[in-house]
Amino acid sequence: MASTGNIGQGAYTAAKAGLVGLARTIARGYGSRNIRVNVVNPGFHKTQLAEGLSPEAEQAILSRHLLGRPADLAEVCGFFTWLATSQSISGQVFNLDSRLPGWL
Repeated sequence: MASTGNIGQGAYTAAKAGLVGLARTIARGYGSRNIRVNVVNPGFHKTQLAEGLSPEAEQAILSRHLLGRPADLAEVCGFFTWLATSQSISGQVFNLDSRLPGWL
């Protein structure tokens, strides 16, 4: 969302884009001290936040996924574990869903 935007969600999009810029700035400024900073966008998941979605809205979200399903929360946790053990990755943005950006 930070790179494509969504109608009616300007503040949300700006906040996400700001976090990406902040993370990359911190990664660049503190990499020499072996401090790694990355952004992980976990994507859509069935959580309390999504409880109010209509079945049609949920289906619209899932239809944009190349795999037809969101990442499982266990998959997301596994990715965080892997990323925490990596010593050579910093300043990156990871999208953990299979959606293509709107500009492709």
